[in-house]
Amino acid sequence: MKKIPKVSIVVLNWNNFEDTKDCSESLGKITYPNYEVIIVDNGSIDGSTYRIQKEFPQYNYIYNDDNLGFAGGTNIGMKYALERGADYIFFINNDMIVDKGFLEPLVKAMEDKKVGLVGPVTYCYPQIEKLYTAGRTVNFWKGKTEENKLPEKIREVECLGGCFLIKREVIERIGYFYEPYFLNFEEVDYCLQARKAGFKIICEPKSKIWHKIRGTLDKIPVSNTYYFYRNKPLFVRRNAPFYVKYPFYFYFSLYLVFKIIRKITKGEKAISFSIGIALFDFWRGNFGKKNLAKK
Repeated sequence: MKKIPKVSIVVLNWNNFEDTKDCSESLGKITYPNYEVIIVDNGSIDGSTYRIQKEFPQYNYIYNDDNLGFAGGTNIGMKYALERGADYIFFINNDMIVDKGFLEPLVKAMEDKKVGLVGPVTYCYPQIEKLYTAGRTVNFWKGKTEENKLPEKIREVECLGGCFLIKREVIERIGYFYEPYFLNFEEVDYCLQARKAGFKIICEPKSKIWHKIRGTLDKIPVSNTYYFYRNKPLFVRRNAPFYVKYPFYFYFSLYLVFKIIRKITKGEKAISFSIGIALFDFWRGNFGKKNLAKK
């Protein structure tokens, strides 16, 4: 009898009971026969993961003493999954809801030995027919990704976002998410690192999930702004061709200076402060977690 690969699904929670509950409920209904759910609490202070554990005792739980960021928290769950013999790991944002049959097409796509990462098509929620992402293309000159159109059939893409299935071999070859990001750009960076290692990245339209979009990040606008602008040039530094990097650093730095001035004139002092610190920290090489509380 053919072995059914084991899939470990890693969900990261940080002070967000409602979204994590909805995600957990949808994961409990999936039809794939060999999977487990690992919920990683990332230093929550509201007791949300303990509440989740009472409602879903069949899942596995890890409690971090501190907020390790998206990369650090997810890596903890991935390492735990590998220790438990996972063939594939599916990481998913806690503000996502899955279709009950989303896993089977992803696992089938992994039968191609060259494929390392497979992602579903993601729609918006509650506008369930509105496309959110179907794989992305990287634009290094802008330091961003651009969304692809909805594919009619399975296709190779440059990168994925929000969630994807990872083959164990990929992790053994390139390691885990890059923790100095702390928040923002981790998934895209990981996709590009996998491509550099020779793996194909696939979007499978037969697999569907829905994204509430920025459920947790909306609660931390100043921090999210800081990590976004600090990590954008870091992402370019790690992945872009050499001829892109220095022109990008120059015009992006000027862009941020003008953006800071504009935010100040609008009275958005906290946001302007976070952008200024982001630019300063990039040039100083200060990465990882940042306490943005003003002295």
